[in-house]
Amino acid sequence: VSVDALTGDILTSLDGIKHVEKHAHKALRKKMPTPIFLLGKKSYVEYKPRGVVLVISPWNFPFQLSMIPVISAIAGGNTVILKPSEMTPLVGRAIEGIFEEVGFPPNVIQILHGGKEMGAALVKGKPDYIFFTGSVRTGKIIQEQAAKELIPTTLELGGKDPMIVFADAPIERAIGGAIWGAFNNAGQVCMSVERLYVQ
Repeated sequence: VSVDALTGDILTSLDGIKHVEKHAHKALRKKMPTPIFLLGKKSYVEYKPRGVVLVISPWNFPFQLSMIPVISAIAGGNTVILKPSEMTPLVGRAIEGIFEEVGFPPNVIQILHGGKEMGAALVKGKPDYIFFTGSVRTGKIIQEQAAKELIPTTLELGGKDPMIVFADAPIERAIGGAIWGAFNNAGQVCMSVERLYVQ
């Protein structure tokens, strides 16, 4: 296992799962201040499951960017359809195997393999929520379709990320940070350093 895969995909996923395990109960039911005219009563917000959550994940961190949204959706009481990237089908099969091995109830999570045609068909199937990580171009297509059906979405898309180096920065450390930030995971990270602003 490469250092990038271990730190960016596996350990990050484990941290995400531990976070959901520790905080989901509190995050899904919050106490609220009770208005004075309801003195003696308790107020809270209780979140309900959305239903079927569609997760479309990318190829650059295929385990982490599939597993964390899947676990989050399941913790919220939803069922999940995961479409992993067609570029990383073995990771999708590994995730499928993990859920089978731990004895997860059948059909709570379904993993469907395919390319952009599969993704488009799943979006047109009107899931109750869409979580997409990928390109801006594909995100716009998904958002347009989702808007027509009033499907809520979370879109994690690419960007143009600058690194700012001030005059008092330790230059050797700034150089190391710039190189790591630009080339970690072969530069295939949605927040890779793509521009440098140097004072």
